[in-house]
Amino acid sequence: MTTSLASKVLMSLFGAIAVGGTAVAGHKWFSKSGESPKSKKTIAKLIEETGKKILLTKKEDANGAEWKASWKKYREDNKTSEASKDPWTLSGFKGGYSSSVSDEQAPSDFQDKCISLSGEEVEGVEDSKYVQVDKWCTKDKG
Repeated sequence: MTTSLASKVLMSLFGAIAVGGTAVAGHKWFSKSGESPKSKKTIAKLIEETGKKILLTKKEDANGAEWKASWKKYREDNKTSEASKDPWTLSGFKGGYSSSVSDEQAPSDFQDKCISLSGEEVEGVEDSKYVQVDKWCTKDKG
């Protein structure tokens, strides 16, 4: 039995459609394309959206209680770090923090790091940069 040219073309077309459809379905099945990609937001925006804390700004006095408390928290959290071995490698961090040290003015490089990191985009509140800014660069809303 001989097949006409039209039949051969039709069979080839159906074969191509079947292969293409299987490839597309397989891709959707095995990839995470069903999940929408996470949109990034700035750390400042995420902190604002949680509504629990407020970012410290340069408008607050560096000698003010909020900046001093944040700087103290940073030093306490990194008290076993040596100078230049702290997470943000701040020049104002001398290492070996002792709780006997009275409240110190937050150095400008600490404040600048808070400000710059708050403008960075992250995927969510689990990001380590977000966690650091939330812990060391905010005050309770109130």
